[in-house]
Amino acid sequence: MNCCRHNNARSSSARFAIFETSMSLFCVVFVTTRLSEAYLGYQNELIESSCRPT
Repeated sequence: MNCCRHNNARSSSARFAIFETSMSLFCVVFVTTRLSEAYLGYQNELIESSCRPT
């Protein structure tokens, strides 16, 4: 009985570690996407303002 409980705890902790890793990966991807979108939008504004005839 004790052995089964130990295995169950290990699998649940592994599941939590996988969940934590996927959440942190999702956060990294989300932040990187937001930053690159903001950076690309800024670059496009710079290009448009420099190409605009004065």
